[in-house]
Amino acid sequence: MKIVNKPLLFFTFCTPMVLHADEEERFNAYLNIEQQASADISGSSSSFKQKRIQINLDKELYLDDMNTMSVGLGLERIDITSNALLPGSNAKIPNEIKGGRINLSWSHEFESGKEFNLSGALGSLSDKPFKGSDSLSKELEASLLMPTGAGNAWIVGMGASDDGGLNDLPSLAFQWNKSERFQALIGLPFIEVNWQPFEQVELTAILADKESELSTSYNFNDDTAISLSHGKGGWTGRRFARSDKKSFMNYEETRTALTLSQNFGPAVFGLSGGVITDRSLSENKDGSTRNSDLNIKDAHFIALNFGMEF
Repeated sequence: MKIVNKPLLFFTFCTPMVLHADEEERFNAYLNIEQQASADISGSSSSFKQKRIQINLDKELYLDDMNTMSVGLGLERIDITSNALLPGSNAKIPNEIKGGRINLSWSHEFESGKEFNLSGALGSLSDKPFKGSDSLSKELEASLLMPTGAGNAWIVGMGASDDGGLNDLPSLAFQWNKSERFQALIGLPFIEVNWQPFEQVELTAILADKESELSTSYNFNDDTAISLSHGKGGWTGRRFARSDKKSFMNYEETRTALTLSQNFGPAVFGLSGGVITDRSLSENKDGSTRNSDLNIKDAHFIALNFGMEF
C-alpha cells in the first residue's frame, strides 16, 4: 500500500477497482491531517490559514465470478482562519467547510473479457452541508474496457456531473502495459504514465481536466520510500457551496511536496511537507463565470497520512 498526498473525495474521474474470482474482498481506510501556515493576501491587510482533515473508507465486495461492487464513504473538514472578504459579494469567507460523500460502483466482466463499470456519487461540501439541492454534488460515470491482448485495452466512457467540465464529455483511452516497469493510460481528456527506469526509482505523470502532477519516488526497501511531487491538483479546483448566497467558492493551488512513507504490515504511515503556491480564491453563481480572484501568497504545509488495507 502506498500513501498518496491527495484527497479521496470529489475525484474528477472514478476508476472502480475490479475483483476477480481469485481475489479477496478488501477494506481500505485512509486518514489525512494537514496544517497550512498563515499567509498574507495580496493587496490586503488580511491573512489566510487552513487546516484540513479527511477520512475515506472503501469496501470492495465480491458478488460472483462476473460481478463485483465497491462502496465508499468520505468525510472532510476544512477550518479557515481569515477575515478577508470574497471579491464580488464582499461576504466573509466561511470559517468552516465540511461535508461527506458516498460512492457506489458496480463492475461486470463478460465472458469475452470485456468489463463494464458503472459508478455514482452523491456528496456535499459546504459551510452548511446537505442543506438543499444547491449544496449537493452529483456524479454518474460509465465505462467499457475492451482488451486487445498482452494486458492492453481500449476504454470508452461517459460521465455527467453538476460540476461540468471535460468529465461531461465522452472519453476514449488506451491502456498500454508495455512491461512490468512501464504502464500508460493515454486518452482524452486525461493521460497517466508510470515508468520505473530502475528497480528502486518510479516516475509518474498525470494530466487531467482539473489535476496535473509529476512525481518521482525512491524505494529504500519494500517498506520505506521517499517521493517528491509537483502539481496542480489534489483538492484544487474544487467548488465549495455557500449556503447564504446560493453561490460557490473556487479554491485553486499548486503544491510541491516531499513525502516519507513507511509500511507496517497492512498499515502505512506518511509524513509530508512542502510549499503551496499560485493560490487563488474566487466566487461564482453558476459554476463557470468567476468574479475577480483573491490571490493568496505562498505558504508552507505539513501533513500526516495513515492508510490501512485488510
